[in-house]
Amino acid sequence: MNTLEQSIEPQGWISQAFEKVEEHLDEQDRKINRLEQNINHNFTELRSSLNHIIDHLTKISDLPEE
Repeated sequence: MNTLEQSIEPQGWISQAFEKVEEHLDEQDRKINRLEQNINHNFTELRSSLNHIIDHLTKISDLPEE
């Protein structure tokens, strides 16, 4: 197999190009995963804050009238 590669691309440029593309795609995949984790974390925090606000607002109406 190595001899075939040497015959087709003696400089190895095609293989190097594919390796660079693969590295770039791996990096983009890592960035997307980090962004997804950040979005999930922020969404969880937002949901918690909204639940706290809703709880506070609904408890106000439960107060006895004066």
